[in-house]
Amino acid sequence: MKKLFALILCSIVAYAYAAPPIGQCGMLLNGNFAGFDLAQSNQSGQIANMLLLINFDTNTAFISNATISNFGVASTTAAQVNSSTTFTLISDYIPGSYKLTFTGTNAFMTLLPVNSGNTFLVQLPGNGTGMAPKTGICQKV
Repeated sequence: MKKLFALILCSIVAYAYAAPPIGQCGMLLNGNFAGFDLAQSNQSGQIANMLLLINFDTNTAFISNATISNFGVASTTAAQVNSSTTFTLISDYIPGSYKLTFTGTNAFMTLLPVNSGNTFLVQLPGNGTGMAPKTGICQKV
């Protein structure tokens, strides 16, 4: 019984400290504005959704945002805003998950690998800002 327990414990620890992801993934995040609508009314710079190319080998991200100006009023407009940045990647709270933090910001997201590590479930919580939280997926390229 002790050997079985030790084997199970070793398996859990090995899973929690799996090697970080390699290669690239294409990510799509969609904003959840429920509860943020009134607070963000007539605000500019709100990101409705994001398309990213994440390169785990070089720790770089290429980002295309659909950014809204004058959120929630009659003269609302949207524009594409492109950028690139670097990031750090560490283990996160959920076993086997990763915390991706964009360099020079407090912006981070949690990546949970599924589908044998070919897909990541993604959560960007808003990070204590007025930004609406986002969820999405990242598929290996």
